[in-house]
Amino acid sequence: MSFGGGRKNRYRHLYLLLAWCCLLLAVLGAILPLLPVTPFLLSSLWLSVKAESGLADWLLNHRRFGPPIRQWQRERSLSLATKRLVVAMLLANWVVLLLIGAGPAVLALTGLVFCGVILFICRIPTAARDRAAGAVSNRRKLATEQE
Repeated sequence: MSFGGGRKNRYRHLYLLLAWCCLLLAVLGAILPLLPVTPFLLSSLWLSVKAESGLADWLLNHRRFGPPIRQWQRERSLSLATKRLVVAMLLANWVVLLLIGAGPAVLALTGLVFCGVILFICRIPTAARDRAAGAVSNRRKLATEQE
């Protein structure tokens, strides 16, 4: 897959450095609860394309990172499992803040930010295969109820 047009890019090294930083944050996000994975992967992909490097091809073909990136490129959607995980992790992090005794201002601010993120995530379309699986499940329920 060729992304560059052969032109000289004077910011190539900066883009490449930022792409690797975003990739590092995505890897950390797979481990740490507060860091999201997909936005950093998409940012890393975009920056590596701008840098005209092979990192974009590597990301798209990676066993772990490739599928969510390709799904986003294809459908501009998230899987239902991803949406549920994001909501669960945000709620869990807010509860941890509550349990460790964070101040009311911190709880209010993080609660507001987390609610905004949840609303944003819920507005992103659900992946087509998740919608199709739900439709098949609903048809089966109707068929069993009618018998």
